[in-house]
Amino acid sequence: MKYVLPIFLFLSLANQTFAQLPQQDCIDAISLCNGRNEFPYNYDGFGESEELLTSPGLCLITGENNTSWYRMEFNTSGQLVFSIIPYSTIDDYDFALFDLTTQSCADIPTGDAPSVRCNFAVTPGVATGIGVGGTGVSQGPNGTDFLLPMSVDSGDVLYLVVDNFTSNGQGFIIDFNGTTANMVNNNSLTVGIGRLSVVSDTVKVALTFNQPVNCSSISNDFSEFVVIDNKGNTLDIVSVECDSAAVVLVIIAIKPATTVSISSVEVQIQGGLDGNTIVASCNASEVNAGTINVIAGLNTIDIKGSVNLYPNPAQGEVTITAPYAMEQIAILDLNGKVLLTETTAATQHTLTTTGLDNGIYLLRITTLKGSAIKKLVVAH
Repeated sequence: MKYVLPIFLFLSLANQTFAQLPQQDCIDAISLCNGRNEFPYNYDGFGESEELLTSPGLCLITGENNTSWYRMEFNTSGQLVFSIIPYSTIDDYDFALFDLTTQSCADIPTGDAPSVRCNFAVTPGVATGIGVGGTGVSQGPNGTDFLLPMSVDSGDVLYLVVDNFTSNGQGFIIDFNGTTANMVNNNSLTVGIGRLSVVSDTVKVALTFNQPVNCSSISNDFSEFVVIDNKGNTLDIVSVECDSAAVVLVIIAIKPATTVSISSVEVQIQGGLDGNTIVASCNASEVNAGTINVIAGLNTIDIKGSVNLYPNPAQGEVTITAPYAMEQIAILDLNGKVLLTETTAATQHTLTTTGLDNGIYLLRITTLKGSAIKKLVVAH
């Protein structure tokens, strides 16, 4: 049987960094399974709402920087351990774990569902998580990288948020080696969001799924996919990037010489030579027939890389520039205490730092189009 799924994709995909995808909100968390779950890309910013900033007592004192959410449901009892392993030696990953067995995502911002494990360790490039030899259930910036493991029962549902403080864009692995409880995933595999980029004659289409897919389910000739541009041309697919069990597949095709520009593409997902479409790695479900119209990124703007500080280290004052009018600038210590706030309506603003001790601080910039957190060093 042939399954055809037209997907209309617009706007840009850039360097394996994905902004405002569904899994950046708790309610659309990616379902995980036992073993090694790989995410070789970075998420930019947060989703439709910043769900951590107001959560009382949470160790992630800067709220959400570059977050993604994951769901674990267990059908046996046992011990839960996991490691979040960065691909890059300069990435700094933090996390919080919530028990939503009897509660919902809406209970996290209010504090009605407090974290059961939380780590804001500041050591870049090293693994963090929970496991044997870990310390405590919550750690601040000067704490240990691993927390105590925890026991789970059949029927428990946990949600994990992973935050990349440094936004390097290399991605990470969630490894459940040592976990004795079994996870169950009853969700059907679906396509959620697409991204399109065109550089010279190369077309890249990124398809985002709601759970990891089995890369071996893609035929060597990529016959599961047909890509048609907005001029009606069928594009030649030269490769499909799928790293281990990936949530994002990147289809690389060649633009016909007769095509001047491509503003959108239609991707048809169908049964390949192996007889299946795309298969989930956890529960072997396939993408079903249907039509999804996706317009992605119309109102999402990445400002983190466009906000600049100088000089940094600051020796008396620091100037902040942003691509959009700023509303508020706040300086926080590493424990999240707000030390100074100033309001402005300009795209450039200078703060005096003479009242601050030498050290490392966090600078939170809020603009009309988004917010960013930058590290500020004061050295008089």
